[in-house]
Amino acid sequence: MEQYQNEGQAIEDAFRQAITLAAQEFRQTRDGVTFREKVSDAYNFRRTAYASRAIRKEYQDITAYYNQPIDPKKLPEMNPNDVIRYEYYKTMFSPDMYDEFGNYRFDEADRREQAFLVKYGQQALDYIEEYQGSRWLDRPAELKALEQARELLRPYWAIADQVWAMYPPQLRTLSDWIQDMEQTNPEQARTVLRRYPQILRARELIATYRKRMRQANPMMQASYRMFYAY
Repeated sequence: MEQYQNEGQAIEDAFRQAITLAAQEFRQTRDGVTFREKVSDAYNFRRTAYASRAIRKEYQDITAYYNQPIDPKKLPEMNPNDVIRYEYYKTMFSPDMYDEFGNYRFDEADRREQAFLVKYGQQALDYIEEYQGSRWLDRPAELKALEQARELLRPYWAIADQVWAMYPPQLRTLSDWIQDMEQTNPEQARTVLRRYPQILRARELIATYRKRMRQANPMMQASYRMFYAY
């Protein structure tokens, strides 16, 4: 357990150093997009490191302990925050969070963490981070500003879910596939996209609603321009 915890602290130290360096660069360049990307890379590194630790042979007893169901008889005696903490561990590091090649599923992790925040709130996540020694109270002001921007822009990004809910699920999957193709073969992507006017219409609606929301909220507009506008 001591080695397990020491490795966790080493992960946190490396994570914080990466964030601190990115924040120092941001102060000089004022390039918020690059800062956001480097912060995402740092979080992905941290998740990868924790996920790798969780599947190591020498730590299987510890991993099993965190993944075991809670005895219902013990629930009344437990701190409610610890019950939530167990649920978080099982959610974020369960076996289905790894693909067939052992890679951690970052997209799914993002989705699950957002669902956890909606269900329990930031206070619950703060408790978990404090418990595992990853709570960073004196983190750089630049990181706090990015966190505030993400919170402010949450309804902005949710517009895509609201629009796509009006269409068959497979149409959104196809749109995502075309979007990936646009990065590598834009001409072929345009050819495929012309066959699906519904996808074009959905994209137009998303862009229109998002633009209106930004125009109606100057703080949202400023946050978007700082961290997301290319």
